[in-house]
Amino acid sequence: MLLNDVIPAIMDEWQTAIARASVQQAGAKAHPKPTDHDFDTELEALRSEGEIGLCTQPAQLPVLNVNDLGFFNSLQSRHHCMTPKNKLELIAMAEAAFEEHPIVTLKKLWIALQSAMNETIKCAGHDQFKIPHMNKDKLEREGRPPTRLLVEESAKCHPEDE
Repeated sequence: MLLNDVIPAIMDEWQTAIARASVQQAGAKAHPKPTDHDFDTELEALRSEGEIGLCTQPAQLPVLNVNDLGFFNSLQSRHHCMTPKNKLELIAMAEAAFEEHPIVTLKKLWIALQSAMNETIKCAGHDQFKIPHMNKDKLEREGRPPTRLLVEESAKCHPEDE
């Protein structure tokens, strides 16, 4: 999928010459390592060698998982109020928590995720940053909540280009 779908999509999207792009992936054993010879050979066949590389996201980087940002907290607090006795009750509890979760909170979580992604790119992939405060509640009260964030110019610059 990475070689047949993701890499060609990157190449189509970035039709201008790019110095180097990195595809960040989780550290799962099924994923190719950044030094994978077969991956490099396939990139050569796509005429993309040296333009696209692989990197592994830092271990335990929860800020890039929208569920970790807030939805799991809601499930956990709900779990303390209810004690499911089996898997079916646990699934029913999770579904009920999702259905009852305020949509405005979920929207704020998605904006927080986009902000965390921008910050991660700006600091070259590590997790030593704070998500900037955006006054999302105030913007919501004023009727102008953000629905998506643009990638900041500084986040578009690859660190190896500097």
